[in-house]
Amino acid sequence: MSKKKAFNESFTIYYRNNNLDNPRFCFAISKKYGKANKRNLLKRRLKAIIEANQNDFEKSYDIVISVKPSVCDYDFYKIRKRFLSLLRKINVLKDKAYE
Repeated sequence: MSKKKAFNESFTIYYRNNNLDNPRFCFAISKKYGKANKRNLLKRRLKAIIEANQNDFEKSYDIVISVKPSVCDYDFYKIRKRFLSLLRKINVLKDKAYE
């Protein structure tokens, strides 16, 4: 299986097909972005976005989300907008999902 890469100003996503019924996600947030509480807050926000949109995923991929440093200063709504737009860019998320 070949892996692919997509990115925007906030995230880099590596993905490939997984032959399962649902997508799987992994988060890569380096220690240089802050202490554990700041990194965990970012992970919780991303997990909340994924859970809120779990019925809108079209394809089953293994997805690794690498966070860029600028994301740590964003509020929840800006993170959601940029993350969902990137998922739509790689056709993992249906277009009917609202931001």
